[in-house]
Amino acid sequence: MLKNGEFYLIKDMKQRGMSNTQIANELGRDRKTIRKWLKKDEPLKYQRTVKKPVSLIRIKPISKREWKKAA
Repeated sequence: MLKNGEFYLIKDMKQRGMSNTQIANELGRDRKTIRKWLKKDEPLKYQRTVKKPVSLIRIKPISKREWKKAA
């Protein structure tokens, strides 16, 4: 994931006439990543993923009589 500063740096480098490969080499990124971010008008907003709580299975209590039948 690129930081917002890198996004604007990539845009600036492209305006100065650098190729995607040159930008990628300069920043240590893949050229396909540079190409993808150059297509965007503004950086994507970071959204934290919310972990859903794990639901526990409710176990029906078994009476002593049912327990003896099962055994």
